[in-house]
Amino acid sequence: MTGKLALGFVLLAGMAAHGTILWSDLGATLVHESGSGSSFLTGSAMDILGGTVKRDENSSDVLYFKFHVDPLSDANTEDYFAAFELFEGDTERLAVGNSLKAWAYSAFNTSETGESNKVFGDVDLHSAQPDTSSAGVNFNYELPRRGVERTIVFKVQYVPHGDAQVTAWLNPDLSPGATEEKQPPELTTRFKANAVFNEIHLRHGGGGGGWTFSDMAIATEFSDFVATIGSQSGQTAPELPTFSFHPWQREQGLPQNFIRALGQTRDGYLWIGNDEGVARFDGVRFTSFGLPEGLHNGRVNVLYGDSRGTLWIGSAGGGLVCKTDILPPSPSTTASPPTSLPPWPRIVTTASGSEPIPA
Repeated sequence: MTGKLALGFVLLAGMAAHGTILWSDLGATLVHESGSGSSFLTGSAMDILGGTVKRDENSSDVLYFKFHVDPLSDANTEDYFAAFELFEGDTERLAVGNSLKAWAYSAFNTSETGESNKVFGDVDLHSAQPDTSSAGVNFNYELPRRGVERTIVFKVQYVPHGDAQVTAWLNPDLSPGATEEKQPPELTTRFKANAVFNEIHLRHGGGGGGWTFSDMAIATEFSDFVATIGSQSGQTAPELPTFSFHPWQREQGLPQNFIRALGQTRDGYLWIGNDEGVARFDGVRFTSFGLPEGLHNGRVNVLYGDSRGTLWIGSAGGGLVCKTDILPPSPSTTASPPTSLPPWPRIVTTASGSEPIPA
């Protein structure tokens, strides 16, 4: 290491503000023939929220829901249904997944009928990768296909005593820097639905092996689902903290601005190698050790503190020097730090091994 050294302690600053993740379950759950619940073993009703989040007919805020699916049941195993479904007690509310008669990624139990749907309440979700019919007709929806995983995010704008305004995105862009406003229109679907809930059930019934749900969450902002730099897209990750740096150079007591090596011993001291020896830094002051203190190595190129507390010093032309228990414990505020060291043994490599040579 060469050049100027800016020694400093790194301080954590406040993290950037976001909305709130109200609930999340990042694990994978296989749902198959679940009845009205999410247990593939018993088929009994199972609420995955446990009362953590709920909204009633008086609500007027906005919630964002997210889930990831691996459709083991797909277009080749129809008829079937699968859904991430809101419940109000035992009453079914908005469901998003694949409606029994939609045969596509869709919402059901809505207050509308999609332009390509025949069953009231079914709304196919628009896709940026739509399917094409055998006659070459382009659809705006996508069929679930085994091995092709998808993430669905939907926004619910609650309206007191009325149907909520729902916006759904099929496989939205959740990469760093993505926003709700920048989502492509071809993967955006809008409709109205009763989205009051106090439970959420994962559901499947019919053909195929079910759906695997994972990476589920409820939040207050779209940005809570956007990946930060270094994380996988679509997974929530903590913001990187900011840092502050404090420089130490000759003006702050550093013996030389030209630094050749850094090392740390297990007592916490930082050792700096330069052209005239080494300097020890305790976080406040520097103490130099060179020729006047009995260290005859000259320019120091390498420093290493091993697990036993020994400091190893490698220099240009001076061999390898080591010293165990280099200094006594850190001096108190009333004592002066030592300015000299015991003699430094040099170690040279010979044909029979390494041997210490008195200084």
